[in-house]
Amino acid sequence: MDAKVARPDSLPEHKVYLDTGCDLHANCLTCPFERCRYDEPSPGRGLAVKTRLMEQELAGLRRQGLTMDEIAQRWGVARRTAYRVLAKQRAKA
Repeated sequence: MDAKVARPDSLPEHKVYLDTGCDLHANCLTCPFERCRYDEPSPGRGLAVKTRLMEQELAGLRRQGLTMDEIAQRWGVARRTAYRVLAKQRAKA
């Protein structure tokens, strides 16, 4: 029975790891913080996802007969934002 051997370049002990840290601490391996700042999602990512969802669903809601006020209230945004997202969706089509 032949045991598969991992490639030498895939083993961590064969890699050169540059522990450059971040702006909060000089080294990752000795960092006193419980969680790495780079593990946290960017605040802008959530907004981008919400905007993409709005773009995808807004036209469908309009086709269903909802008013812009109803759509804006459903999404928790200003009416003007709903119009802007719809215009952006139309420009993509």
